Amino acid sequence: MESTNPNIHWMEPRDLTFDEASQGIRPQGNATGISSYHPGGVNVSWGDSHASFLPENTPQETLRAALTKAGGEKVAVP
Repeated sequence: MESTNPNIHWMEPRDLTFDEASQGIRPQGNATGISSYHPGGVNVSWGDSHASFLPENTPQETLRAALTKAGGEKVAVP
């Protein structure tokens, strides 16, 4: 997932924490969470190797379920 200002250098091997990422998709310019310079959402690379665009109005519950590997939830994402 993208983040416009995570205070992480682009070459540093560190990801957003689960708490940061599960806050929701934020408009550009926020210091934490998932964000993008793309209008309306973020590009996401999934574990099955496909990529898609996730709209910024994605419910937080859907986002949290998509971020976990063993929650057992059925998640409808693009």
